[in-house]
This record gives sequence, structure tokens and C-alpha cells, in this order.
Amino acid sequence: MNDTVKVPLTQGKEAIIDARFAPDVITLKWYSRIKGKNCYGIHHLSKAQRAYHHGTAIPLHRFIYELAFGPIPSKMEIDHINGNGLDNRLCNLRLVTTRKNQNNQYRHRNGRLPGTYYDVDCTKRPWRATLEVNGESKILGYFTTEEAAHEAYCEATQNL
Repeated sequence: MNDTVKVPLTQGKEAIIDARFAPDVITLKWYSRIKGKNCYGIHHLSKAQRAYHHGTAIPLHRFIYELAFGPIPSKMEIDHINGNGLDNRLCNLRLVTTRKNQNNQYRHRNGRLPGTYYDVDCTKRPWRATLEVNGESKILGYFTTEEAAHEAYCEATQNL
């Protein structure tokens, strides 16, 4: 963890970032924002800063991503791979569509890999891969391991 820095937020929270982004991040005031079961760091923008960003605040994960890669394309979002909104290391951030971002929400993970469910009634292949498309749940198959079910889910989401 020597290559990371903790960024203090309000409400006693801290975010983790890569040390190389610290000079740009620590000069700004960061607030904690609780959204659902997750917490994120945000910075309230001045009027001058609003010309470069939409809205009145920028989330820390978007700020970090833009420092590394430039502007985020329209209709794309930044997802926290591990689901922890305070973990803003570049290795934990990825550019995704809204659909992929929503599929990685806590309520879809339930402590498991996205798209996987354990079926207690199925003894030979208890892991089921499922994908929701247009409000309908589609079973992608049954697998012996959670990792295999997740791999099938990831392959199916590539085609969305």
C-alpha cells in the first residue's frame, strides 16, 4: 500500500487513491456522499470549474479517471470493480456503459461475483449464470464453480 494515499473526506471517511494523483487531489476539499449502501468522495465545483464539467460536483472516481485518460466519453460511466466507492485506485476503475455499471451494483453482487447465483437444489452444477435483459432474466447455464458461471456472464455482457 506504499503507492497509495488516503484522502480525508467529511464525516470521518477516507478514500484511497494512487499516490501519483495525490498532488492534484489533496489540494481540493472532498466531501463524503452516501448513495445507497455505498459512499463516494465528491468535490463541489466553483463556477469557473463548471465550464469543464457537467453539474455542480465531480465524484473523485471521475476526477481520477479524467486525470489519467482525459474526458469521459458521453453515455459512459466509471465503475468501481470491487464495488467500494472509496477505493479510487486506477486498477479498481473501469470505463463502462450504464448497463454494466448497474450490473455491478451491490444488490446484484450479494457478496458474489456478478451474474452468479448458488442453487442449493442442484448438487452437480450448483452455480447458475443469469443475465437480465430488458427486464427479463435469462439463464445462461449451470456450472460447477462460481468463477465459471461468472465467466459465462461476462461473455454474455460483451455482446450487449
